[in-house]
Amino acid sequence: MRPRENCSQMPDSHHSPILPKRILVIRLDRLGDVILSTPVLQALRSRFPHAFIAMMVRPACHDVVEGNPALNEVILYDKEGTHHSVQATIRFARQLRRFDFDTALVLHPTNRSHWIPWLARIPVRVGYDRKCGWLLTHRIPHRKQEGSKHEAIYTLELLAPFAITPPSPKPFVPFLDRAPA
Repeated sequence: MRPRENCSQMPDSHHSPILPKRILVIRLDRLGDVILSTPVLQALRSRFPHAFIAMMVRPACHDVVEGNPALNEVILYDKEGTHHSVQATIRFARQLRRFDFDTALVLHPTNRSHWIPWLARIPVRVGYDRKCGWLLTHRIPHRKQEGSKHEAIYTLELLAPFAITPPSPKPFVPFLDRAPA
């Protein structure tokens, strides 16, 4: 009889790169952090030019991602308002199922950011191994507290499971002319 293998010696099933067709990028924190996350969108679009890419942000961050050529859609999650309660968050996650996302990329670890894609039944969930990180299928060690790199570089490192070499960060904010005609 063969001895039972130690889990740490078992082959890692996450060596193959993720090849998504429908990606949900989640960033539910502040405006500046959302702007610093835009290089991730550009890198995903470059690697997966035919993928459907949506970004889920708070309403206050809508204008800095709306019109971004890397995105097909912007999805608003209002954690201080409409989606504040647990029940509203569960309803929101269930509504996400209609998009048929195959991959979620959580750029900022919060309990809600990890629960929502799990509740939405998104099969591949990538993010930092922190705050309910066990809900993710691909966990990246969280080292931001070390402060040795810029926020944009830490965020770009989340692209490793997609076999994307992090490019030099170049944040992008679209200019939308909203002046009356």
